[in-house]
Amino acid sequence: MILSCMANLLVDIQQKQREIELHLNDLETLYQELGRSVSIVAQTAEIEYALDEFTLYSKELEKLEKAQKEYEQLATFIQQMDDRSRKIKQIEQDKRALEKPKQQAFSELGAIAYEAYGSDSLAIHIQEVCRPYFAEHQQKTQRVEARLSQAKGSLRQKMLRLSKASLRRQLLPLLIQAGSALMSIGCEQDLELEKKPALQGQLLHLKEREAELSKELELHKSAIAKLQSQEVQSPKARLEQCNIQVKQVKRTYERAASAYGQALYESLPDDVNANLIGQKALMLIDQITLHKKRMLAIEAEIQTLQNYIKAQELEAQVDLERQKIDHLKQQIDSYNRQIAHVSASIQNKQKQIEELRANRGVNING
Repeated sequence: MILSCMANLLVDIQQKQREIELHLNDLETLYQELGRSVSIVAQTAEIEYALDEFTLYSKELEKLEKAQKEYEQLATFIQQMDDRSRKIKQIEQDKRALEKPKQQAFSELGAIAYEAYGSDSLAIHIQEVCRPYFAEHQQKTQRVEARLSQAKGSLRQKMLRLSKASLRRQLLPLLIQAGSALMSIGCEQDLELEKKPALQGQLLHLKEREAELSKELELHKSAIAKLQSQEVQSPKARLEQCNIQVKQVKRTYERAASAYGQALYESLPDDVNANLIGQKALMLIDQITLHKKRMLAIEAEIQTLQNYIKAQELEAQVDLERQKIDHLKQQIDSYNRQIAHVSASIQNKQKQIEELRANRGVNING
């Protein structure tokens, strides 16, 4: 029963010790906030308290701001590089996505030019552009068609038809190349596209979209080149180092802020007013006082419990010692009985000795 009661008391003490730890953590935070709050006022007004702690705090704050600035600059640099690189990849993907509709439009444009080339109705400058693509193909096609019109045997006709089909398959890439060439020098408007307004609109859209993407791509590449010219070596590795440094400096800064806040709390007069340190600082001081009072109360409760446990331990020891006394008394009684028994035995033996000696004297005289 006593052991169970003591175990419960120990659990209560541990719970109260955890409460004290929470209050200590809260106090650390409140001291930091108090130090930061008063430091803002101290930048514009003289506060003649905890001056050494304020000087140390100011130095650590300057180190922290410098470390954070370096980290933010590197983070911004890396973010810009990543954003630009992502945008470039997206633009290049968008440009690749234009290839299929471009080839379709170029093939249609090339087909119009091919038909006009065959009828010799192209303007001279367009004809010059198209000749490398169409001249040989049209000559081959004309020869095959001429032979096909004169062919007599079915096998010969079949062979010529296969040749003609092969020439048709070869025509598509030529149409695309010719259409692309015409678009690249802006000659598409010299063809008769009025009958195909959809193609005209598609070509205009593709041209404008490609120009837009190319311009945007150039802007991003120029921006990346400018960023790279800043000569930031291994930026991501440096960013990680800066992050570690910021954390280290921040811990030192927080300790300095806490030390400054604690020094202020212990040195400021009881009648300090908001005009000197600000209303927020007064509220923080009140909160710190409440936490400290609560901690003192908990510590007193812990001391009471510890005293109670100690008293119970002493009572248990007293009970054990009393039991020991009782045991010793029982041993004494046992020893006394043994002594009495031995004494009686001694007396009996002495009586026998006396009787034996008396009998011996009688025998001698007789």
